[in-house]
Amino acid sequence: MYAAAAMSLSSIFVVSNALRLRRFSPTEGKEKVKGESIMIKTVKIEGMTCAHCQKRVEDALNSLPGIKAVIDLAQGQARLEIAGEWDESAVRKAVSDAGYEVVSIGE
Repeated sequence: MYAAAAMSLSSIFVVSNALRLRRFSPTEGKEKVKGESIMIKTVKIEGMTCAHCQKRVEDALNSLPGIKAVIDLAQGQARLEIAGEWDESAVRKAVSDAGYEVVSIGE
């Protein structure tokens, strides 16, 4: 009986946290980190179908200087945090060399 009550309470917390996270959105645009300006870009990528694809693209983008990439496989996009100069052609080439295609790049 205690275990059933604990599981019910746990489920309530899981659902409430999931609902709170749906309202959360990361800061878009430019951010300041340690006195340095960070630009945020979203890159739509075509062809990623699995975690291996995700890791391959993430490694390719993170190898570029000043870029920290986080890949969202479900949405087929990468969120780039760019410190320094923005080089769109380098991002397109890195994704292309990894075997995928950049569909669009947005803010």
